[in-house]
Amino acid sequence: MFYRFARMVARWFMIIFKGMKVEGLENVPKSGPYLVVANHESYFDPVAIGCALPHQVYFMAKKELFDIPGFGLLLKKLGAFPVKRNEVDLTAVKTALKYLKEGKVVGIFPEGTRLKTLGEFHEGAAALALKASVPILPVGLKNTRGFKRCKVVIGKIINELPYDKNELEKGARFLREKVKELL
Repeated sequence: MFYRFARMVARWFMIIFKGMKVEGLENVPKSGPYLVVANHESYFDPVAIGCALPHQVYFMAKKELFDIPGFGLLLKKLGAFPVKRNEVDLTAVKTALKYLKEGKVVGIFPEGTRLKTLGEFHEGAAALALKASVPILPVGLKNTRGFKRCKVVIGKIINELPYDKNELEKGARFLREKVKELL
């Protein structure tokens, strides 16, 4: 209930103040589970994806955000869960896998931080995609930073991954290329 209300308010904000446009809605699966993999340019990225997709997205968010009084509670209410960056966070991985097993949608930003241009993807997203064995929905985000008109471009669902657990670097490059095609 809270998520739907917050999504409605955020959607108005994104359309009125950011001029948000969405392309590729026909590529979104009718239901979960699936893993959303997107580039990360601003704090508005999870908001843009949450407004664009018809399903609630449970985002991995840096642990430090949950330490901010009030904001951490808000993030939890919206379904976000913490991840320790720059290390293998098994708790975050288990949480993501649990949500996916329950048929939910999980969102991840494989760059690991906000960047003005598309950065390299960490191998964790590629590993999570393999471990979860769920479809992957690539999303390209444009102009979520600043006051430009922003765009959410949803790519075709990826059902089969062309790499295995011994080729995670190749997997990270593959996922990055799929997002780059949308930009």
